[in-house]
Amino acid sequence: MRRGGLLWGFLLLMAGVLFLLDNLGFLPVSAMSLFFPTVLILIGLWFLVSPLLFRDTVVTRTLAIPTEGTTEAEIKIRHGAGSIKVQSSAGSGNVLEGTFSGAVDETIDRKGSKTGIKLRVPEFEWWGFPSAAGGEGINWDISLNKSIAYALNVNTGASKNLFDLRDLIITEIRMESGGNDTEVWMPAQAGFTRGEFHFGSARLELHIPENVAAQIKIDGALLDTNDIDQSRFPKFGEMYSSPDYASAANKVEIHVEAGVGKLVIH
Repeated sequence: MRRGGLLWGFLLLMAGVLFLLDNLGFLPVSAMSLFFPTVLILIGLWFLVSPLLFRDTVVTRTLAIPTEGTTEAEIKIRHGAGSIKVQSSAGSGNVLEGTFSGAVDETIDRKGSKTGIKLRVPEFEWWGFPSAAGGEGINWDISLNKSIAYALNVNTGASKNLFDLRDLIITEIRMESGGNDTEVWMPAQAGFTRGEFHFGSARLELHIPENVAAQIKIDGALLDTNDIDQSRFPKFGEMYSSPDYASAANKVEIHVEAGVGKLVIH
């Protein structure tokens, strides 16, 4: 049984017992006056005891979503604390495949040659305290098809992420996070890619292939930008830009918005 189900089962059982005793006249005070303090006590005990009871329990899933004629895909990732790794797949039979430690729930929406996939942390991870992912958090290893054009939309918590997109066709990547450590290799042969990165506090490292031009806009007064390679991306006004950006066959347009942190681009 999922540990979230155990927690809510205990709470419902406790509520039923209290109201039964109240109806039978065995309680000196009303059940409602005891209900909420008892709930807080049980949740506190759950936080203390559950890691000991379930410390060796890590839910791991493998997932493979076949192409079925897909040429374009939008991937939405709703992650928590842990790690995400995204890379190209060696095969061509799946839109997405991967191993998900800490479990995953997926939603698939197919419309002709376009496929939408949403990967999210299962509901019991949010409501069934504590996490079923174990002490190392939620760790997802995802592979994408080299022949499909993707738009990536990523929302994550405190995590360590590696996105190796060099061999993939990525038209857009949007990433939002409260704070993490993220390394992204931008596509090498995608034509045009737009990248939006929004963080509260983070370390973001962007690798731009030698054959790819870039135009970079940065918003963040407390963001350390000393490690942007200005020999490749000189600053013109508020922008960092490759001299050949307008004519380049492969280019990326990047916007980084962060409260505080470090940005590395090379």
